Amino acid sequence: MAFEVFQHSLLVLFLVPTLCLALLLMLSSVFLVLGTRVGGPGGSRSWKVINVQ
Repeated sequence: MAFEVFQHSLLVLFLVPTLCLALLLMLSSVFLVLGTRVGGPGGSRSWKVINVQ
């Protein structure tokens, strides 16, 4: 019984960081696409436009 719980916690400990990393990668790619479409090469300008919208 204790080993099953330990295995489950290990699985959670392994899954949570990978999920967070995948979410961060998706969000960063989306923001990169939005920034290049909206503000061109200037990163700060695109952030301002995104914040206004």
